Amino acid sequence: MKALVLAASLVWGGPTWAATFEHCGRPEAKVAGAAIAGAVGLAVRAAAAVGDTPEYTLWFGTFSKAGGEEVRANLKAIHKELLGEEIKAVCLGPQDIDCKEETYAYILYERPHVIHLCPSFFGMPTMSDARSGRGDIEDGTREGTIVHELSHFPFTAGTGDECYGRTTCSNMAERDATRAIATADSYQYYAEDVTLAFWMLPAH
Repeated sequence: MKALVLAASLVWGGPTWAATFEHCGRPEAKVAGAAIAGAVGLAVRAAAAVGDTPEYTLWFGTFSKAGGEEVRANLKAIHKELLGEEIKAVCLGPQDIDCKEETYAYILYERPHVIHLCPSFFGMPTMSDARSGRGDIEDGTREGTIVHELSHFPFTAGTGDECYGRTTCSNMAERDATRAIATADSYQYYAEDVTLAFWMLPAH
């Protein structure tokens, strides 16, 4: 069966961007596209919010100028990648050997700009769900997962997976800020929490 390839152009927060979807039906492409669009907002808000804040301390440990500059630069690189023309989402089936239980998505270094989405990704809560208190976000959201995966590439943040899950990663940040700054989940949860805090601010 020939792979279905869809191109989409969406507007999110001003700039127009394009993403490509491979092996995705139209419903899956719509979900993946919304997640990528939402990740744009997460990354830019997170980069702008870097500082000596409770959110920073929770996910990256004790704030330092050098650490903050590194985190901000990494988030800006993720944001730049999200706005690039080469970003692609590949939808996978349960038969994919890398879509193990609890694997939502992954990247391959030999396929830059490509995010592979497992079936479980489509069952994750969205940021809107998190905002309204629906769904378990211990493992994050769809939008945050996009930030997580893009942070792995060496041309963005070059992160590893030193921990998984909010509880484990927040505990690690308290013990080891250097490892936290090098961890994909730290960027995901920080970006999610910054946006949730932003949405709670009173309207001006």
